[in-house]
Amino acid sequence: MSRYGTPRASYRLQLHRDFPFEAACRAVPYLQDLGISHLYASPFFTAAAGSMHGYDVFDHGQVNPELGGITGLYELGEALAARDMGLIADIVPNHVGVGWNNPWWRDVLRYGQASRFASYFDIDWEAQPQMASGTLVVPVLGKPSGAALEAGELRLVLAEDEIAVRYFDTILPIAPASYAGLLGLPPVGLRDELQDPAALSTFVDVLDGLQRADAERSEPLLARWRDILHSEPVLRGFVEQSLENANGSPGDARSFDRLDQVLSQQHYRLVDWRVAGEELNYRRFFDVNSLAGIRVEREDVFAEVHRLLFDLVAHGIVTGVRVDHPDGLYDPAAYLQRLRGGLDEAAAAVTDERVPIYVEKILERDERLPRHWPVDGTTGYDFMARVDGLLAQRSSRPALDDTWETFVGVAPPYGRFTYEAKRHVARTAFMGEINVLALQLHRLAQRQRLHRDHTLRALREAITTVLACFPVYRTYLDAGATGELGRSEIEAAIAQARRREQYISQDALSFLGEVLLLEGTQDAEEVERRSHFRRRFQQLSGPIMAKGVEDTTFFRFTRLISLNEVGGDPEGGGMAASEVQAWFARRAEEWPAGMSASSTHDTKRSEDARARLHVISELPREWHREVLAWKRLNDRHRVPADNEGTPTHNFEYYLYQSLVATWPAAGLTDDYRRRIHEHATKAMREAKAHTSWIRPDAEYEAATHAFIEAILNPRRAGAFLRRIEQFVRRIQLPGLMNSLTGLTLKVMAPGFPDFYQGTECIALHMTDPDNRQPVDFESRARALPLLPMEPPALDKNQGDAAKVWLTRRLLTIREQCALPLAGDGYGPLVASGPQASHVFAFERTGGGEALAVVTPIHVAAMMNGKGMRGDAWGNTTVHLSEGRWRDAISGCVRGGGEAPLAQVLAKFPVAVLVREKE
Repeated sequence: MSRYGTPRASYRLQLHRDFPFEAACRAVPYLQDLGISHLYASPFFTAAAGSMHGYDVFDHGQVNPELGGITGLYELGEALAARDMGLIADIVPNHVGVGWNNPWWRDVLRYGQASRFASYFDIDWEAQPQMASGTLVVPVLGKPSGAALEAGELRLVLAEDEIAVRYFDTILPIAPASYAGLLGLPPVGLRDELQDPAALSTFVDVLDGLQRADAERSEPLLARWRDILHSEPVLRGFVEQSLENANGSPGDARSFDRLDQVLSQQHYRLVDWRVAGEELNYRRFFDVNSLAGIRVEREDVFAEVHRLLFDLVAHGIVTGVRVDHPDGLYDPAAYLQRLRGGLDEAAAAVTDERVPIYVEKILERDERLPRHWPVDGTTGYDFMARVDGLLAQRSSRPALDDTWETFVGVAPPYGRFTYEAKRHVARTAFMGEINVLALQLHRLAQRQRLHRDHTLRALREAITTVLACFPVYRTYLDAGATGELGRSEIEAAIAQARRREQYISQDALSFLGEVLLLEGTQDAEEVERRSHFRRRFQQLSGPIMAKGVEDTTFFRFTRLISLNEVGGDPEGGGMAASEVQAWFARRAEEWPAGMSASSTHDTKRSEDARARLHVISELPREWHREVLAWKRLNDRHRVPADNEGTPTHNFEYYLYQSLVATWPAAGLTDDYRRRIHEHATKAMREAKAHTSWIRPDAEYEAATHAFIEAILNPRRAGAFLRRIEQFVRRIQLPGLMNSLTGLTLKVMAPGFPDFYQGTECIALHMTDPDNRQPVDFESRARALPLLPMEPPALDKNQGDAAKVWLTRRLLTIREQCALPLAGDGYGPLVASGPQASHVFAFERTGGGEALAVVTPIHVAAMMNGKGMRGDAWGNTTVHLSEGRWRDAISGCVRGGGEAPLAQVLAKFPVAVLVREKE
């Protein structure tokens, strides 16, 4: 198989200093033996020191030295090429990590708008009303700026022979123009102490020149400054003493006046990180202050960000690209076209095939990936949502609603959860970005006499509410297009905003809609201004959707948390098999080379944890009985507070599902308790109901952790622990069946399968960092050759063996049956009989070949403690096309026509039948 083109299967590795390129190289033989064709690496360009994920990259032109640098990457590329395996690189074009190590950001802090890199970032230099123009807000302080100053936490220092202000580990350069005023003139008597007396005059000339020099002329002056400090220790001592004199003394407020004056002269303003959501004036990645958005739409920025990537492609190291967060880009379509051209040009040096592009695009239930994008598909969250929807039994939604409402006391509709959560994050985490948008919209209003009376506040409220009502992550309208899909979504959001918030100015909403749809003007210059505003609006709608839904609603809406997944549909409670079949067929036609994911570094729960939880939807009565019993048993451990107590009933409901999803086969251990406590802290703060990352409530959190400690203590909660262990044993085998069905669909349905590190075996993980635990590839490599040829017996204690055996077998089939799996021939197979609704089957055809896939769904009621009941399928059949079929899993051979499920699935829970050639 070619290293280029569509992978047979990819395997995601999280690279970091404890798992560098060298470790990845050692895993390559095992991955090949498993059936993987492409290693899929987390970002490997230079990121913040100690980064565990690589998304805080600050230098796209250098391979991260913590991972092994360019040498280590080349060695990995050679190891892969030697086995005809490819490398998919995860790139981050939307943002960079900012700090002292980022030369672009440091230059902007040093020179402000005059920096040649100022236009590399999305900064609104025109300022917000409460700020001086030309000032960049830098939210790095842990307390109000005045308090931090008078506590002596801000200090002037020399950093790499440059005057800077230090705040603990944060270092920011001082504008060179302020050096002279800060230091004053050195005493004339210093001349006699210098190694070169002329150095004093040079030093004074440099200080004088820096006061008037622009950014370009300052650089050679700073070079001379560094030379002087390096060669003349006396002058260096003068500078250090002057800085120390300006630093002030805690307890003497007036002693900080000079330092305060120096800070006020800078191109930036240091503020408490908690006010970033309201006063920030640079675009971020979501709400992460240390990740600043860059203007990759500029040719010079694009070239800087992609130069090394294209070089790696041209040298055959990188053979595929994953684009992180395309919704954050100013113009995703234009960016992807430029990326496509650059990759094609680079790849021409080593191959006639094109380098595939996969976009991390989150699609809502009925949303479609833009067909004109020059990509091969998404990274697979859309596929994951269909499998999760299929495995959850939708008919149980009313019963689960009843249980949830009985447990928590009230269960508002999902739409209210999402609206309130999105509005909350908009008004807290993103008000700075919204203020920038509101100022832009206000300027547009002032240009129109019919709209000049719109107040800044009214426009800000309109923007906030419409963003909270937006039904998708973003639209992709440009200056020359207002497609019906984008128009309908904008109109729907504005209509919903009118219904939800009656106090909002209706005229302001109408004007916002007019601007977003480019209506009400024919003037080309005005259309361009409005188009720019719309692009900025589109860049913000995605982060608010992500933080409001994925990182807030998913921790509040707890009816069945296995559906609370990126790109998922918690509201629907599941999907009909016919809906999933139709989606697979459409994918085979439109995006046959897309990635199919089941677990990622961003999923809230691993695939096996979700698979186990889906069983709750199959046993709603048992779940109702058990979870209410657990509540009664544990009520005595709650801490009385207000009307409800701690933890809240909603969090308690979430907690029980988390325990069921991840309960280890080995039983309770200290490590497992630690993992639950860590996850509980994250879940509570993400929900933002009683505590949050910005304002942690230590008392509430401590009471919740005390509750967790009590219910996981056998001496204090023995009855509860016995009952939950019994329930987990009840659903463990059906959960394993779900895992095997999901795995089979991932490998055999349209698209290609992606495996997140370690998930070829059973993995019961919660959200990061729990899902980033190290994987022992050496022991897995030793165990792989020992797997039996025949399918292993299905046993709840043999889940690892069954899953890894099936993974290897399916990937072998995928290699042997490349033609039908690469084609667009897809069709559902018809099942008949009493259990027909418990079968999901389809046929793939191409190149004159065919294979049929048969999987069970919703079979918990058909199982006993040892597996499927002997009479479970009765006379249920699946209709195969004409021909002679061989099951590539069990080896059984049969003819076409009506095939009894009891025979097809007799030896293993899933079947992949290959039509033999005549």
